[in-house]
Amino acid sequence: MLVIVAYRPGSTAPTGEFFDDLADVLECAATYACPMILLGNVNLHLDVADDPHTVKWQSLLDSHGLVQHVMTPTDREGHTLDVVVTRSDCSNIDVRIETPTMSDHSFIMTSVDLLLDHRHSATTVRRRTWRNFDFDNFSNDLCQSELLCDPPTDAASLVTCYNETLQTLLDKHAPFVDIKPRAHTNAPWYDRQCQQAKAATRCLVRLYRRDKTDRSREAYARHSVRGM
Repeated sequence: MLVIVAYRPGSTAPTGEFFDDLADVLECAATYACPMILLGNVNLHLDVADDPHTVKWQSLLDSHGLVQHVMTPTDREGHTLDVVVTRSDCSNIDVRIETPTMSDHSFIMTSVDLLLDHRHSATTVRRRTWRNFDFDNFSNDLCQSELLCDPPTDAASLVTCYNETLQTLLDKHAPFVDIKPRAHTNAPWYDRQCQQAKAATRCLVRLYRRDKTDRSREAYARHSVRGM
């Protein structure tokens, strides 16, 4: 999980430099494929929707797909100055805000469920069945087609014949089918080290299948033993 803590002193009005720095941080955070949470005190009147600084803040969040979860006042003067921001797909979050006592700001308690569901709903995809494509049968039908046996003499008709012939043959030998790709849930133990080991193993397997030498086989065997 990526945690970003932000604080902007409230003694001065926000400047363009603050928003530029914030944009740089958010752009960098967008490169991480993990849950992200931004916490802190930005000292902006986020409860005033038409405030220019609030508008700019909200525009930054929207452009990065982020959501601010603190929606009530967090200081004694009744303004919302503190933030708890996550990505829009992080819905399992609970924010509790206590009345300011020892400080001018509220004590904010946040609970985030990190066991996020990475499964995606299966969508129907239309694809050709290239796995069952028989090149020899396709070539035989092509050789017996009008395109090769009796092609048109003018360019326009030849293009039409070419498109219709190939379309018909492809529909015959590699027809379209509707499939639903399986969605997998990310295993909590599958980290970067596992990913690198898997990539190295696949590389050694491809190498052995290509040259079929004892050296490549031994390299794969040594790597497999180290992985165990």
